[in-house]
Amino acid sequence: MNPVVQALVSVLLPVRNGGAFLLPAVRSIIDQTYPQWELLVLDDGSDDCAVEELKKIQDSRIRIIQDGERKGLATRLNEGISLSKGNFIARMDADDRSFPERFEKQVSFLSKNPDVDLVSSKVVTYRGDRIIGALPHCERHLDIVRFPWRGMYMPHPTWMGRAEWFKKFRYFLPEVILAEDQELLLRALPSSKYHSLPEALLAYHQSEVKLRKRFQARIQLLRAQLKIFYQRGEWLNCGLAAGAGLAKITKDLIGLTKRGVLAGQG
Repeated sequence: MNPVVQALVSVLLPVRNGGAFLLPAVRSIIDQTYPQWELLVLDDGSDDCAVEELKKIQDSRIRIIQDGERKGLATRLNEGISLSKGNFIARMDADDRSFPERFEKQVSFLSKNPDVDLVSSKVVTYRGDRIIGALPHCERHLDIVRFPWRGMYMPHPTWMGRAEWFKKFRYFLPEVILAEDQELLLRALPSSKYHSLPEALLAYHQSEVKLRKRFQARIQLLRAQLKIFYQRGEWLNCGLAAGAGLAKITKDLIGLTKRGVLAGQG
């Protein structure tokens, strides 16, 4: 498979204490069949040795950005956008693994479909050395955005989009913690077109579910949704988001209470 153009892809990989996951994630970028990329490793104040180990890799396409501070995911991603040199910008997480043809297929698709701003892909999930499942997937734009109050199935670490799209919208600050990707998709939606490739092009590390983090993510996302829908005068979506969000939050609260987390026992 030959890409339509040999465009430069800037890969944004934020990391804080990547541990044993980081090197395989970076290796999965080095092993891409598409060679025209730069990898920006955005260190968010790590205090382990994972990023230092990367400095042993002799590959001029890897750029490590460090300042010793902890600023958060959205800030680091915006820094990466500003530092990027590519025609396309791709996302990658420090504990996931891109399959070898990921960039080749995404660049080819974006080159052949100039009306699409952002493309993702289907993903499989893994834990340890074992594939354990797959995340929900929608391919066409209309299916992805059909129920904006539910969220959009575009796994963040699979994103690749046009650099001008990322530079126009960027990530919202203060950060929508654990939901920064969904906020961006929703905010950019009126003037954007999305697509997701049907092939699984990334293995997503799925750790054990942490109810407290999921609870926080639901609250953050609901706040962002209500703000955006209110600003657009989308009252039905406001109501649907509130109903669905509150139902999920209530379910999480029950789960947290049963585990004793809210009482400080978890």
